[in-house]
Amino acid sequence: MMLFSVKADDLSFVAKCIADNKLDPNPKTGFHSESDYWQETNRWKRVIERYPWGAVLFITDRDRKSSATIVAVGQLDLVQGKVSTQGGWVSFKPDWYPEMAGELAAFVKGKKLEIPPCLGFHAPMVVCDGGKNENNKLEGPCSYRDRCIALQKFCIANSRPQEKLLSGKSPEQIIQLTTRLLSNQGSSVIARTPAVPKAKSQSAEPKQKTATAAAKATPVTDPAQGQAVYQLVASVAREVASAAGLNVSADMGKTAAAVGDLYLVDRTENSDYISVYQNRKPKSIAIASFRVRARVGILVQLPIPKTSPLLEPIVADDVREWKDGAFLSAVKEVPTEGDRLEHIKHIMVGIIKQLSEEAQ
Repeated sequence: MMLFSVKADDLSFVAKCIADNKLDPNPKTGFHSESDYWQETNRWKRVIERYPWGAVLFITDRDRKSSATIVAVGQLDLVQGKVSTQGGWVSFKPDWYPEMAGELAAFVKGKKLEIPPCLGFHAPMVVCDGGKNENNKLEGPCSYRDRCIALQKFCIANSRPQEKLLSGKSPEQIIQLTTRLLSNQGSSVIARTPAVPKAKSQSAEPKQKTATAAAKATPVTDPAQGQAVYQLVASVAREVASAAGLNVSADMGKTAAAVGDLYLVDRTENSDYISVYQNRKPKSIAIASFRVRARVGILVQLPIPKTSPLLEPIVADDVREWKDGAFLSAVKEVPTEGDRLEHIKHIMVGIIKQLSEEAQ
């Protein structure tokens, strides 16, 4: 069976197809680690989410200004763009899929994607924006212009140096990151100079409603302490993701998080906690929250009840009931290293496994 929508990233269409055909809504574990999960060039984009029953594909041809979302149920031939059915093989729509697949395959075999070293440092000039040069000849804008502006705006808004954000990323990962930034900021950046960025919205992430006064946010007065805890939580998230067969977001935040990735929500500027979420459809889920203002060590909130078997390795007196949004329990006095922190990592892996099983 092959179903498709002419809209890009048509998640509502995918959800309807899955519901109408009673398909398993959970992708295969580690699907985002497949070599062809996300492939993108200046012209083409193809994202493949694999499921036990087949795959969902999000494809775009920028030259044609055409996109599609494909739900393919059955055995797949991703090179030819076909899916097996009871009546034989059915070709993917639109008809330009084979052309895209062929060029992406050639790209993987040896074509090198060149990322401009100035990416993220857009300036209003002919080289970036196009226009008449010093010889009075008309030049087109840089092909990376919109990505450059989107990256610049993100880095300014989040106080992240461009060089640090891009450090260690492959050209393909940089394309993925800037594509997500463009999607979040609007598909077309038309201003000739980047606008003054708005402050980060605190409502963009899943809201955590506080049930008691004790759980209300307390402003952090020591930025160095907040940064130290952020680095600790980032390290924990990476270890947990590796143990669970997952990835962490390319920028550690939700902006670059693929479905299944772990990412951080840092609210230490005006609150006292850093949380770890997993990006899922249709809504992210909370895995843990590390509260900076614990009197001794760090207080870790978890979305499991105090009676959960996962908490058995922790001394009972150090586990308390804690109703705060998705969180149902909290472990107090967690040091920045040692056995208790290792227990927390093990519990987080268990939570991810448990939530995956419950979703099936």
